[in-house]
Amino acid sequence: IKSERLFLEETGQQMKSLKLWDNPDEFAGNPTEHFDLECLPPAISNYCKGVMESLNVSRDMVGTCALAALSIACQGHSIEIKSDWIEPLNLYSAIVASAGERKSPVLKAFIKVFDDYTKDYNFRNKGNIEVSKQRYKNLKKRLAKAEAEASKGDIAAENETLELAQALAEFEPIRPLRIYTGDCTA
Repeated sequence: IKSERLFLEETGQQMKSLKLWDNPDEFAGNPTEHFDLECLPPAISNYCKGVMESLNVSRDMVGTCALAALSIACQGHSIEIKSDWIEPLNLYSAIVASAGERKSPVLKAFIKVFDDYTKDYNFRNKGNIEVSKQRYKNLKKRLAKAEAEASKGDIAAENETLELAQALAEFEPIRPLRIYTGDCTA
């Protein structure tokens, strides 16, 4: 109770101090007019400039796609801020512009490498993916058959259902690679 009271008192103090803040200044200007492509690695920056010139689009549109593509490339990695604070290296981005502003062609210019890699990976692993699907189906069918027998009082079938249930729980399917969800137009 004492710690709750202390927490409430501290929270009350913090809320009072929030009321003392000045109102924020009004924002003036366009935050995207200063997107500096030079802050990106040279190869990415040069690619951005090429896409920008080729499609006649703004730096912010190209830069946003570049950051999103770099985020996709960092999937599965994280950064340790402190020993008890780890953040994944991911970025959620959206390009908001009117219809016909060439959002999709810009996005396609950046995700083509991922599409090519995914297509190649899935082609090379097609056999393993199909075998994995079939093994899963076979386990499910065997479990259904064993359940039917176990429901008739077959003790051996009941034990088999437990083993098959465990095998299904531990089964790690090999799935086709999918790196990103897609281009979405509302």
